Amino acid sequence: MRVLVTGANGFLGKHTVARLRERGHRVRAMVRPAARLDRLGWTDDVEVYRADLRVHRELSSAFEGIDALMHLAACVSGDEDVQFQSSVIGTERLLDAMSRTAVRRIVFASSIVVYDWSQACGEVSVDDPLDQEIYARDGYDVAKLWQEQV
Repeated sequence: MRVLVTGANGFLGKHTVARLRERGHRVRAMVRPAARLDRLGWTDDVEVYRADLRVHRELSSAFEGIDALMHLAACVSGDEDVQFQSSVIGTERLLDAMSRTAVRRIVFASSIVVYDWSQACGEVSVDDPLDQEIYARDGYDVAKLWQEQV
């Protein structure tokens, strides 16, 4: 399987790329244009696709020859506006581009921060309610909730 991985150089992304490669999958790693990749240990079998989901006009080409998308990209720094634009608007643009291709498989990594811990009873699942007080928290938490909604 050929997999497009967004946020491929992030904490979760670098481990995901490694596991996909171990399992024999071919990886196209989407990273921001200025991302440094020298410490990741990737060899030429990882195809690097540089794009910023916030501003690149044409993202459909990232899906050429791809079977599935693993969307791991999210912004963990900057102010609330930067985090929202990167995580939420970037996801909207990515999914819009994907909708114009033949790719129909997606794995999205959200965050545990979107769930209401008081209702989780010690173990969180996708069936647990989302946090209704998310706006009292930080920009990352709000952006992740909205990204999940997209």
